[in-house]
Amino acid sequence: MLVQHIKVKSVNVHQSNERIHTLLNLDDTDILLIQEPWYSTIATLRSDTDPLGTPSRGAPINNKWDLHVPKTRNAKTCKTIAYTRKSLSYTHATVKTTNVLNHLLSTQNSIILDIKEDDHTSLRIINFYHMVLKNGGHNLQPLLDYNMDDSTPTLLIGDFNTHSRRWSLPDKKESSWAPRLLDWLNTNLLSLLNPPRIPTWHGYKESDKPSVLDLAFANNGALIDGQLREIVVSRADSLSSDHAALLTSFTPSTHIALLPPPAPKGYKIEEEQWEA
Repeated sequence: MLVQHIKVKSVNVHQSNERIHTLLNLDDTDILLIQEPWYSTIATLRSDTDPLGTPSRGAPINNKWDLHVPKTRNAKTCKTIAYTRKSLSYTHATVKTTNVLNHLLSTQNSIILDIKEDDHTSLRIINFYHMVLKNGGHNLQPLLDYNMDDSTPTLLIGDFNTHSRRWSLPDKKESSWAPRLLDWLNTNLLSLLNPPRIPTWHGYKESDKPSVLDLAFANNGALIDGQLREIVVSRADSLSSDHAALLTSFTPSTHIALLPPPAPKGYKIEEEQWEA
């Protein structure tokens, strides 16, 4: 029996309809987490009392994928959506993915997916987008007010639009709200998974300087059993978006026993201890 990893990709698509459709048609990922999706009029609802119609907004759909949107689905803006491949129910018979619409962080800026096995949550994924306010302030308060459940393995991933000495390149000035975000991350025992100092944003202008804006964090529950793999930053997998994609994979608990054992680290002989 082969180990069946669940592949996860997070990417800011810069509101590109074409980019989303390409991902849905060509990508081999199982779960797609999208920030700044194309979200526009997909139909016009008409009635006898409203002959001109009311635009109904939505995101691209594909018959191979289930679309997940926040509970504010008909709002003017939607900054996060997610897709799960329909074939997951065949390749992972014990796994069910649920969009948790009653979660405190289910807003237009974040969406919550629970990967469940036998009615328990194996991994909670929070797909997050931080929209910096026009006055230069932050829009992180819903996240900062949330106390994460230590017993639920959690992956927090997305576009944070935040510069911090903890992850940014040396030439970046720290965002004014970064200390509060760091305090929240430390309080909730979240570890940064990004490879050190690898840019995730490159911009389209020649004058743009690379930044680390797309981030992934996990609590101890998601890391302790080695079910969640390391984060890979890939510009190629973002299909020419100004943001790189963050790639990882998750191994359901039913496959843990099938994971290969860790490679031996070797040892070093201490000559002064030979006689002992």
